[in-house]
Amino acid sequence: MSVWGKVTQAKTPEIYIKQLDALKKHLSSFPAVLEYIQSTILLLKEKFIVAWACDLLSVFKSLALAVETQINQVHNSIGQDTVKTLVNVPKSFIPLLGNISTFALRECLMQFDRLNDFDRSKPCLHTVSIGLGIPCPHIMAKIFKRGDSLALKDFHFQWHLKYNPEITKSDTPELDLDEEMKLIMVLLLHKQPSKLVDLIDQTLQKKTVSTSLCTLHSDCANKGTSAFMWSYNGSLA
Repeated sequence: MSVWGKVTQAKTPEIYIKQLDALKKHLSSFPAVLEYIQSTILLLKEKFIVAWACDLLSVFKSLALAVETQINQVHNSIGQDTVKTLVNVPKSFIPLLGNISTFALRECLMQFDRLNDFDRSKPCLHTVSIGLGIPCPHIMAKIFKRGDSLALKDFHFQWHLKYNPEITKSDTPELDLDEEMKLIMVLLLHKQPSKLVDLIDQTLQKKTVSTSLCTLHSDCANKGTSAFMWSYNGSLA
């Protein structure tokens, strides 16, 4: 068996071929045994021979495939949440229906069932709250003790049905740089060079160009300027 062991422990294809030749020589007087090994066992050499089975790239590919399969299962579950509705849920879960993934709610219900028998004297390890992003029995016990119900903020954003980080927009209005530059050019046409520094300072202080432009329009009107009269929006008057 030591000869066969060297075949299975071959770390490279080259060593495997060398050890296989030694095995063939060793079993030359037992052709039936050799034929059986070659026609059955060695057909699956990628599954148990070290040269293939313990290849790091193959291991990483297998792990990646396993992780991807698990992620797809979660995504498929979340993707069907819009057409599934939980029934007979505790009253404290009602505000979450239609707002939190059914997958997360089911996991949370399992933690809810633990409230009857878990040891509250033991410190919370945050395995559930950090690992899954859902309330653990310790957190739920504190919430219910206050007389409150579970809220969206108790769940990680990934379980919020309306949460989509790819299209999340900031509430801060976007600045139209092209429009602002046009307005600045309008101001420069009517300002004396000595006042350009003040104009830049006003801009840096986030004073709207439109406000300055309105003031400029008033100044031009008071001076009776007929050329380059501009309206509030920057168009010719």
